[in-house]
Amino acid sequence: MSSIDPPIPSSDPRPAASARLSQPLPGLPRYQAGSAAAGREMSGRAASALGIRQARRIKSVQMTIKEQLIGEIISGQLAPGTRLNQADLANQFGVSLTPIREALRELCSEGLADIDPFVGVTVHKPTLDSLRDVYEMRSALEPLTIPRSGWRLSADQLAEAASLIRQMDQEIDPAAWTAANRVFHNLLRGNSRNHRALVTLERLENLSDMYVSLSIGARDDANTEHREMLEAHRSGKREAVLRLTALHLKRTYEACVAWLEQLGSAAADGRARPETRRAP
Repeated sequence: MSSIDPPIPSSDPRPAASARLSQPLPGLPRYQAGSAAAGREMSGRAASALGIRQARRIKSVQMTIKEQLIGEIISGQLAPGTRLNQADLANQFGVSLTPIREALRELCSEGLADIDPFVGVTVHKPTLDSLRDVYEMRSALEPLTIPRSGWRLSADQLAEAASLIRQMDQEIDPAAWTAANRVFHNLLRGNSRNHRALVTLERLENLSDMYVSLSIGARDDANTEHREMLEAHRSGKREAVLRLTALHLKRTYEACVAWLEQLGSAAADGRARPETRRAP
């Protein structure tokens, strides 16, 4: 398909700059794929000595827009079913249609948005099938991030993970809790050397975070499991780490299923949607 929405006239006025682009991304932490990534970076001096030209890492407009939309979807600011109109977004961000179109294509490819030939692009509506697919893949990939050697976390990594658990204990905002939860899980994978598994998990987590953020009110024991997982990491028991991680994913999946079923029941009965806010 050559376009996602009908194009807008090229003469449409656009703001010179977009205030939306300068806003912090809600609920979307950025993180390194692992501490080993830093070791793979070549210093400017070493690269120069070898005659290698280093590329400057500049985030594209498309990527910035995509990340902002992901944050707004995960946080619930863009509710499921919301239409993502190219022309409207281009005006809001103060850009041409091209980066908007490409950002929406990537959101569709990652499952965070759906495309309909008659409606256009909309924020993904959670479904049991999509949820099951995501957690089946996560369950298969998570063990690949815990190598048989060299996986144990440093004292600093363990301390940061414990700090994130304390933060989640106090957090009542679903988007903020989900963001901290994502950083926690990525920290536990901090020494993974399987880059492909990490990249795939990041794409899956964008969608799973949407489910977690929406269903967090149905999950009150996640941090108990986080503490058990962290203790297994601290003690260096790989089999326990794998077992507790699998159990944690299973229970999170079950909580999301319960929320979706409650949501469907509420819609059928004409009741308000189930609560997503966490208890303090």
